[in-house]
Parts: sequence; C-alpha cells; structure tokens
Amino acid sequence: WVLLEVYQALCSSIPIVTVHVSGRGYSFDDAKDFLEHLESQLELCNPGAVDEMKQVLSERRDCFSNLQKTLSEVIPGIISVSFDPEGTDNHVEAVVADIVHKWQRRHGVVKSSTS
Repeated sequence: WVLLEVYQALCSSIPIVTVHVSGRGYSFDDAKDFLEHLESQLELCNPGAVDEMKQVLSERRDCFSNLQKTLSEVIPGIISVSFDPEGTDNHVEAVVADIVHKWQRRHGVVKSSTS
C-alpha cells in the first residue's frame, strides 16, 4: 500500500521527503533496480500484491505501468535525509529539523525570520 500512496502523492504533486536509516541494509542501487523491475520483483517478495495493486489502479482508471514508470523515475532522484538511530540527541534533533525544512521548502512554506 505504501507504493500506491507514494504514487498518488507524486501524481497529486504532494512533496515526498525520504529518510535513509543508517545501518539497516538499505541499498540505493538495489532500490532503483527493484523499482525498475517492480512487477517481477514485487511478485517475488509479496505474491499477489501486483494483482491487488492492478485492481486498485484499475478502479482509479490508472495502470500498473504508470505507477512503475513514475516511481522508478522519481524516487531514485529524491535526495534522502540521513538518520542514524544510534546517533546523539543532537543528531536526532538535526535530522528532524532537516526533514521539517525539506517539507517546508517543497510545500513553499516560508518561515518568518521573527519566529
């Protein structure tokens, strides 16, 4: 369902802020490959999910190939905020501030210098 929600957000021009959690085995290259071959990769790791997603997309008058194309073209290009769960309190506060700042920039929210 997350892939559908991210796709809907992208189609609706809702900004996406991604967070890379350090030390959890995430590979940007593997994720890019997964998205480029989404139908076969998703079916391998979650049998039946592709058919379910196709049904939902059909009800929305959309198709899986549009979802795959959009996700594979956009998601790898989004620069992630890095988060180390073993970091100090200062690190956690800085990451949260960075996430908020990126969200504000992508939403066009200008923070007043007096606040």
